[in-house]
Amino acid sequence: LQAQTPRAITLGRPDAELTQTFSAVTSVRELTDGRVIVSDSRDRTVQLVDFRRQTATKIGREGAGPGEYGFPGRLFPARGDTTWLLDGANS
Repeated sequence: LQAQTPRAITLGRPDAELTQTFSAVTSVRELTDGRVIVSDSRDRTVQLVDFRRQTATKIGREGAGPGEYGFPGRLFPARGDTTWLLDGANS
């Protein structure tokens, strides 16, 4: 039973904050310039977040064509800042 008890981790003060909220963050990927890509499964959005400018810009849109997604899931890093998005609805 001891092994099943999760260890508590105390987080320090955040490096940055965003005033905008998300409903169900599925995945986050930090880019080399400090911006992050956030996928939100409940809102079905993928957004590029810039903490310096306090902006969140939607990337792509819902659909089944190029640059579109049906159910945004996990983000996977590729070479450089290239990021792959797992889309369960569009295979």
